[in-house]
Amino acid sequence: MSEVTLEKVIAEIDALNQESLRQLRQVVDEKLQRLEQATSEPTPNKLPVPRFLGYTAPPKDRTKEYEWLRAHRQEYLHQWVALDDDNLLAHGKKFKEVIETARQKGVPDALMIFVEPPDAPPFVLW
Repeated sequence: MSEVTLEKVIAEIDALNQESLRQLRQVVDEKLQRLEQATSEPTPNKLPVPRFLGYTAPPKDRTKEYEWLRAHRQEYLHQWVALDDDNLLAHGKKFKEVIETARQKGVPDALMIFVEPPDAPPFVLW
């Protein structure tokens, strides 16, 4: 009987068509899931493992937004502001109106932040 090696398996995989590769991926995913379930310790509140849905853009550098916020905090206390780099896109008391204005200006990824006094206590959920 021939010995199964990783190199032989990879060579066989290289010969498969696209549909066969999809089927193989499903079989391997199911096998890994069964193995992980068998080796994991039972915990009552264990969350399911998230599925990979795709790549995301790298996080945007928000340095300019936070510099603007430090310089203009007092002018916009207790308001929502929408910032893109060091540009104020919108501000107001209602989050929904501010975000709609930012989107209308073509900046869906604007930094949306509620301006609090610098000495405000941190917000904590209990």
